Amino acid sequence: MQALGVVDNLNNALLGATAVGLLAAIRHGNESAVAQVQAYAADGAKIGVSVNVPDFTAYQSAIMGTFNAQRSILRTMIATGAGASLIIGDKSRLGVLSPGPVMAEAARWLATGMHDSFKASVVAPGWDKQPIPVFDEFTTDCCLSVAGQIVPLDDKFHLTGTPRFADYLDWSPFHWNCRTSIALYRAAYDDGLTEALIEEARRTRDSRKP
Repeated sequence: MQALGVVDNLNNALLGATAVGLLAAIRHGNESAVAQVQAYAADGAKIGVSVNVPDFTAYQSAIMGTFNAQRSILRTMIATGAGASLIIGDKSRLGVLSPGPVMAEAARWLATGMHDSFKASVVAPGWDKQPIPVFDEFTTDCCLSVAGQIVPLDDKFHLTGTPRFADYLDWSPFHWNCRTSIALYRAAYDDGLTEALIEEARRTRDSRKP
C-alpha cells in the first residue's frame, strides 16, 4: 500500500509540474511572438498580434496519458508482488518506473505549447519561420544541419542531424539541451541572414574536422 501511495503521489506531483511548465512555455511563445512582431511593425511591416493563446490542458492530458499507462502497469506489478528491481530497476537494467518516456512526452508538448502560442499570437499571413542556432563548440550536428532552413509557420522543420527527437518538428527544442531559437522570417527582410547562418554552420563543422 505504501508503494501504491508513492505512485499516486507522483501522479499529483506530475500534474502540478506539467501545469507550471506548460503555462511557462505558452507564455514564452507569446512573449517571443510579441517582441518579434513589434520589431517588424516598427520597420513598417504589416503584421499584428492576436490575444489568442492555447489551452494547456490538452497538452497536459497527453503527458499524463503516458504516465497513466505506466502507472497502470506499475499498480498491477505492485499488486501481484513483483520484485523491486523490476519496478525501480537495479545496476543492470532500468525498471518499469522510468522517467524517460514521460520526460520525452513532456519535452514534445512543451515545445508544442511554445509553437502554438507563438503561431496563435502572430497575425501575419504568408510569413515563415527560421531556426537560429547558437554557434559554438557545443552546437550539435542537428542544429548545424537545420541552420538556414525556412518553412511556413504551419509546417515542420526537417531534421537530419543528430541528436534529434524526431525527423520533423514544429519548434525547438530539437533535442535535449537545445539552444536553437525560432524567428519569424520574410525574404524581404533577409539581408543575407540565411546565407550567413549556412556559412557559419559550415565553418563550425569544418573546425571540428581532424
